[in-house]
Amino acid sequence: MTLTTYTPLFWLGILLPLAYFIFTTLVTRSKKKHHAANFFRITALICLILALCHPYFSSSSEDLHAVYLVDVSQSIDLADAQETLDEIEASISTLKSSDSYSLYSFANGVQKTTLKELRQTLKDWDSKFSDDLFRSQSSIASALEVVKMVYPANKIKKLCLFSDGIETGEQLLSSIESLKQEDIQMSFHELKKIQKPEVSVVELKSSSPVAYRGEVVKMTATVLSNYTTQAKLKFVSQGIIVHAIELQLEKDLPKKVNFQVTSNETTSGIWEAEISAPKDYFPINNIARCSLIMQGEAKVLALHNQPTKLRELKKALEKQGISMDVRGKYGLPASLQQLNEFDAIMFADIEATHLSARQMDNVRKYVTEFGGGLIMTGSENSFGLGGYYKTPIEEVLPVTSRYEKEKEQPSLALVLVIDKSGSMNGQPIVLAREASKAAAELLSSRDQVGVIAFDGSAKLVTDLTSAANKGEVLSQIDGIGAGGGTNLYPAMVMGRDMLGIASAKIKHMIVLSDGQSQGGDFEGISSELAQMGVTISTVSLGQGAAVDLMAAIAQIGNGRAYVTNNAEEMPRIFTKETMEASRSAIKEEPFAPIKIDDSDYLQGINIDETPLLLGYVMTKVKASAQVQLLTETGDPLLASGRYGLGQSVAFTSDTTDLWAGEWLEWNDFGKFWAQVVRSIVRNKSAQGFITDLKGNDKEMNIQIYRSNENGTPENHITWDATLMDNNGKVQKLPIQQVGFGYYHTNFAKPADENFTLRLHDQSNNRLKTISKISTYPKEYLLASTKPEIFDSLESFEKISEERKEIKTQKSALNIFALMAICSLILSTLFRRI
Repeated sequence: MTLTTYTPLFWLGILLPLAYFIFTTLVTRSKKKHHAANFFRITALICLILALCHPYFSSSSEDLHAVYLVDVSQSIDLADAQETLDEIEASISTLKSSDSYSLYSFANGVQKTTLKELRQTLKDWDSKFSDDLFRSQSSIASALEVVKMVYPANKIKKLCLFSDGIETGEQLLSSIESLKQEDIQMSFHELKKIQKPEVSVVELKSSSPVAYRGEVVKMTATVLSNYTTQAKLKFVSQGIIVHAIELQLEKDLPKKVNFQVTSNETTSGIWEAEISAPKDYFPINNIARCSLIMQGEAKVLALHNQPTKLRELKKALEKQGISMDVRGKYGLPASLQQLNEFDAIMFADIEATHLSARQMDNVRKYVTEFGGGLIMTGSENSFGLGGYYKTPIEEVLPVTSRYEKEKEQPSLALVLVIDKSGSMNGQPIVLAREASKAAAELLSSRDQVGVIAFDGSAKLVTDLTSAANKGEVLSQIDGIGAGGGTNLYPAMVMGRDMLGIASAKIKHMIVLSDGQSQGGDFEGISSELAQMGVTISTVSLGQGAAVDLMAAIAQIGNGRAYVTNNAEEMPRIFTKETMEASRSAIKEEPFAPIKIDDSDYLQGINIDETPLLLGYVMTKVKASAQVQLLTETGDPLLASGRYGLGQSVAFTSDTTDLWAGEWLEWNDFGKFWAQVVRSIVRNKSAQGFITDLKGNDKEMNIQIYRSNENGTPENHITWDATLMDNNGKVQKLPIQQVGFGYYHTNFAKPADENFTLRLHDQSNNRLKTISKISTYPKEYLLASTKPEIFDSLESFEKISEERKEIKTQKSALNIFALMAICSLILSTLFRRI
């Protein structure tokens, strides 16, 4: 017998005073009964004290508990996993009646299951659907740590792992070692990797992550296929295919493909290698990424509906040492991470309707939170004319689209015909109200506005009234609710009658609908409106809209037809249409710029000698902005402002031959724009920043060393650190000082492993941005091989063989407790009988 603890033995000391009372007792009993009672009383006390010591007896056992752990991640062939369940079932049948077992499946987590449940799950995944989130990892180490806690005491512990052995996490070796320390006997049965046709880009590397202009860099892509096939590999930079090649891939044979690129403004940033093949099961592993950064000059992204129009500006800036990447109307990157590859962005001639709400919000964050520069120049698709009124982009511009219309400008009568049918319920009707109010707000007091809503019939929201009564109009618009059918024709008739009595010089109707209308003479009513001088523009919302009908109405009505599946675009379309209809936002007449502010970026340029400009977009300066140049009528021509960490510039005239034909020949044209661009580009001053980013599967850690120009550590810095993941989620991070000039912070690793970290030294106004570019999860990496440690594990088939008898411990506490009770009873009997 062995005692777990000896501390309770000190209680045996109470036997000494107890003996005194035993021998001095006055109880009149026979000596034999008296001594017997005392003996059993002392025995009970000793047994209770020994029970408190948790005694146990050593014994042996050959019973076992088996844990079957089955890998069900994406890299596993499900057919092979299903066949493995038959082997597990056969193994369970060989266990003795005194044995026990547990069955678990694992991937990105562990789930306890039964053979029947797991068979059905694997069958469903193989034929119907797949839990891609659960199956996205093979966390073998985590699974081993979980199941080692489920073993009962006093049984042989055996673990049977069924997997391809590809661990996507970390600490696998330590987890297997911990099993040995727990006396858990582990066996391994290798499952087949996925057998469905699959191609992947294993990795993409550049010979140097940083290159100077003109330096030749070698890009190397490693590709792999699990079957013999033809494939096409593309090297992509900034969304543009730079190089493409046809490949012959052999089964399970990695192939390296090299491509040389000369570093310049179009090659800097994130590179992608993308592969495609006739048969491919997982698309997620078809792209690998790396980064190539060119040093030495500012990089500007310019957007224009006709990119060739910016050819002269691009040439002029390149002569000044500034690179410009000119793209079309859909060229704005979709992610903030890609925007951060540029030092400034120029919107030269691009409508807001070509941008998503997320893209606009990314531009705002790019300026305010990441210190980027923003420029908007005048055109027929800029500022209010481009639909930027009350958008996130206008928030960070130094001017607004609203302005005071001149008295000689023609007045406008605008009728809004809004679908309020049941299908507009929810966000669409809310945004339709916002769009209608935004359009009304842009009108001057000389203009008129009327609003008609329709479902199964036409509903007058507000009769044609002066836009000076904006408050009343906006209040009535707020009362529009959704419900009913869709019948557009009566609403257009009501709008015709309304505009027929209007005295305005310009008459315009905007029609919004998201459904199929009941019948009507739409061609006749549209022609009648056109003959009255009314222009009609239409907005088709959603896939259920009558797009062809709406397009025909706009064509007959000499207007524009918009088609969108995104309700968030409605306010931008309505404001664009309102300003487009009046044409009052543009002033086209020759004028000379007037300098009113001595800004640094106008130094060395004689504004009085600049050629004439031929037109501009009328805007209104924000109170927080600074105006550098005015037109002859006092409207802003060049204005700037700071918004958060970044700056923006508005140049309300043009940079092409539309209004700036003579400027293109001006000797200082390039110098002027180079100085404007350099004044707002992202602050690259990150000298004195040394950062070290490390982490594991769950947590990241960044160490920062901050020094001044002399190399002396900077202490007690006030930091503003922001983490943004690929979905735009922003998180503030606390930075702590841990030594002279040293700082650090920890944060949870974003799920998709792509993120941007902005470190702003507020004490010295220094900024550094770090982007983490990850490839796809390891689970989809075809080139993975299982660790050698699995080869040293015993075979699964031997699970019930060679049972080594183990020593167990059986508690004796109950025995001593029972003896104590019996002794107390006997003691009582001898004292009472």
